[in-house]
Amino acid sequence: MAGVRPGALALFAPSLAMVDYDLEFRPHRQKSLSWLFRASDEQNYHLATISISPQGRTFTRSSVIETRRD
Repeated sequence: MAGVRPGALALFAPSLAMVDYDLEFRPHRQKSLSWLFRASDEQNYHLATISISPQGRTFTRSSVIETRRD
């Protein structure tokens, strides 16, 4: 299984036209995990993050439109 390292945003071009898909994550000791979905390009997408802290877990979601996060 190939891994993805944190860094600049990269889109897997063959997946841009997909409308129905499943995601599976296998994090290793991270305190947070982020992914984007429904990306039309590198400036327009939805972003989700799960964070784990001593107080519990949090889930956040935002939209990025023309590089501006709401």
